[in-house]
Amino acid sequence: LGTSAWGAGAAYVRARASSWLSLSARQDVFYEAAPTGAAPLFWLLADGHGWVSSSTLTADARPHENVSMRLELRVDRAENPMFFTRTQSLDAAGAAVPTARTQRTITLGMTTWF
Repeated sequence: LGTSAWGAGAAYVRARASSWLSLSARQDVFYEAAPTGAAPLFWLLADGHGWVSSSTLTADARPHENVSMRLELRVDRAENPMFFTRTQSLDAAGAAVPTARTQRTITLGMTTWF
């Protein structure tokens, strides 16, 4: 793809706190560079380069051998604004414009299988 480039990496760790509880963490980063005038492959870029990263902390409780209940905290970060706040800005066409460089989410989920 010409002189455009990208690279990514991730690290994971998981520890069993007890017979029914595991704790895990993840960190990843994705970097992209594109020459002036070239269209970016993945992200909205300022000055032809940009990065996006994500971190998670997860608690996985297994109260039964066929049940997984997970609570996850996730933080996403970017070099350039690519996330949205509660009050959004609109461009001339009426489309929402990203205004935040970070976002945080909390997810609670349960999975069963048989």
